[in-house]
Amino acid sequence: MTNGGPRTFLGAGAGILLLLACQRTVWAHGEFPEATGVVFERDADPLPLVVTSFGILAPRKADDWTWVCEEVTGETSVTSFAALPSGRWFLGTFYGLWYSDDRCRWQAVPGDLDGRFVTQVQRDAVDPDRVWAATSNGDRDNALWRSDDGGDSFAAYATFGTGAMIRGFLQGSDGVPWYVFGWRDQLPWLWHSADGEDWTEHLIDALPEGHSIYPLGIDSQDSSRAYVEFHGYYGDSLVRITAEGSLAVLLDVADDVTAFATGPADGEIWAGGRNVGWYHSTDDGQSWDGPDPEPEAGCVIPHGDDWYLCQNNWADGAAVAVAPAGATEGEAVLEFGDVHGVEDCPDGSETQEVCGPLWESTKEYSGLDAEVPAEDVSTADADPGCGGCAHAGRPGGFLPMVGTLGSAAFALRRRRGRRLPLRSGTLVAVALVAALASACEPPTAGNPSVQILTPADGAIVCGDPLEVAVEVENFELVEEEADPYAAPDGTGHVHIFLNGQEAVQESQEEFDLPDPVPDGEYQVKAELANANHSPVEPYTSDLIYVTVSADACGD
Repeated sequence: MTNGGPRTFLGAGAGILLLLACQRTVWAHGEFPEATGVVFERDADPLPLVVTSFGILAPRKADDWTWVCEEVTGETSVTSFAALPSGRWFLGTFYGLWYSDDRCRWQAVPGDLDGRFVTQVQRDAVDPDRVWAATSNGDRDNALWRSDDGGDSFAAYATFGTGAMIRGFLQGSDGVPWYVFGWRDQLPWLWHSADGEDWTEHLIDALPEGHSIYPLGIDSQDSSRAYVEFHGYYGDSLVRITAEGSLAVLLDVADDVTAFATGPADGEIWAGGRNVGWYHSTDDGQSWDGPDPEPEAGCVIPHGDDWYLCQNNWADGAAVAVAPAGATEGEAVLEFGDVHGVEDCPDGSETQEVCGPLWESTKEYSGLDAEVPAEDVSTADADPGCGGCAHAGRPGGFLPMVGTLGSAAFALRRRRGRRLPLRSGTLVAVALVAALASACEPPTAGNPSVQILTPADGAIVCGDPLEVAVEVENFELVEEEADPYAAPDGTGHVHIFLNGQEAVQESQEEFDLPDPVPDGEYQVKAELANANHSPVEPYTSDLIYVTVSADACGD
């Protein structure tokens, strides 16, 4: 399996525009604060490192964690994370691979990876000092890269043809086989090797148009089989793929599969997603139980005889839990309230100078450095009091309910038009109070904002066409320019996402989606983006939920 870090996808197109359209879990302030993966520096470590939507969390001890922000690399989003027993950390970015030996001082890996788009970085499954990376630049030869010196230098291990863009890879638990996924000549390919020396390639011609691919894992009982997700904004599929390139669709779901594992018994498969719940098969994917909505399935990472589960910090009582392999209920490993500061670093280091000034705002937004005793938490479903204001009061964001003493904020998250109540034992961060209470205030003067006006939240609408209207303030929507990096600040466009997949980029406030939207339930997200397609900072977006039905189209 991969290390559980942020996920990069295969999608039609090329270059950075493809990544921006297809990458589902990019770390960036403004995303819902959640754990997305766990990584162990050493196999014997009692506590993992935790990858989140706002950076990396590291334990001092069980109830005392520190934070390192992704901005230490000079980027506001990072593609992948890995760690070695030596203590060296790696952060993959759009423009190179960065490393640190003390979590404080950071530098780019020199040589062939300098300036490259690094889509994945991962520690070797067998050799703890070996590191692997993959690159995806449309104008350069790409490869699977290997470092045998702990990441000081990298050399091309396997290349896959001129212009091949590698989007992700899977390495077997014994070091082989390899499954590498990427694009060449605008077509999706699988490259496979049983020994790391001889490679075969297979066109993935069954990938539906407009879909991307996410590698999920290799079968723990049969390494000649791997699992991927076909991802599109109309729905997702869990697919088994063999070393010969044959495909079998095992399960169709309405949204992202963010957690996947096979075993511990023969024929046992687990698949889940934050928006779709847990599915379980005991007969090799022929039939399924589920979905079980609890706990929220953000990741499942096997480690020894256990596995680690990424959950919803507020709905499930912990951001990460540990359970025996084959169980989805476990003991809390991390609660965001136990994160008590930036990593201990000297003045002048990148972590101190870059993350330090971000701590207060991140602490409030992400619920760090505070706890509310369980007896102070009420699970009553109260009126959020926002009156439908944009951002925090909208579905998919926070719904604050401040008690009479102002001592607790209750984060309720709504998925597909329903609110998930807090469950008993939840620890909620006091620091959320200030952030959530201010969420109903008008946007700060000068800061860009976007609000979806049409469709209305909860509406039943026609999908042919699906009509959208947004209101944008303190930001100018402009047509795409030949050189998007030369565009003035404060100009760009709005991205519209359906169930997490980009549907359109627009420079107008009123428009129709270009393709008919099939009947079903959809999360509609509007996001402001700069002319170069990067999210506006501070991040600004709006979410609603609608049901598309042909009955709403009339004649």
